[in-house]
Amino acid sequence: MFGLFAVLGFLASAYQQVEASKAAERQAEASNRQFELRRKASEEAYKKEVFAVRAQEIEQQAEVAAQAEQITREALSAKGVALASAGSANVGGMAVADAINDFNQQEAGTLSRLNLFQEFRSGQTEQAVRNAASSNELRVLSFLPGPTIIPQFGVAGAFQAVGFGLQIGAGAQKLSDSFQAAPSTIPQTNSSSYYGKY
Repeated sequence: MFGLFAVLGFLASAYQQVEASKAAERQAEASNRQFELRRKASEEAYKKEVFAVRAQEIEQQAEVAAQAEQITREALSAKGVALASAGSANVGGMAVADAINDFNQQEAGTLSRLNLFQEFRSGQTEQAVRNAASSNELRVLSFLPGPTIIPQFGVAGAFQAVGFGLQIGAGAQKLSDSFQAAPSTIPQTNSSSYYGKY
């Protein structure tokens, strides 16, 4: 009888642990699927943001290149006019060289400022990309599910179940022993000893 209750207790505890483990695993799988969906959505939003930033950078670079080309073209035109005017006026020597040098310096200074401006905007673009990446990482981290504790039915669980079964078995055995120890008949009292002799 004692062994039967121990086995039943063991099986009941084992069943409970297995069911709890299955439920925890299902919860973990659902959390992981939800995390993957939200992570992919965040990744797509990040890619779109970076694409927009890069597209704007390309437009800015095209504008700077067009401005630089225009500056160079205008400088060449100005130098050509200066040389033609000097030739018509029979002016040459250092005066013409100084005038051409001034045009060259103006051109170089304008292009340098334009390049600095482009570098500044490129730096802003890179910072925007880094900010987008950081925001995406923070979003993904916020999506991480909390820890799911999955009960492990190993050696320790087995001993726990056996102990639980032994407790049930011991309790049942005590109850059975108490019934066996009870007298089968009600003891008869001696009426003469109780009432006295008449």
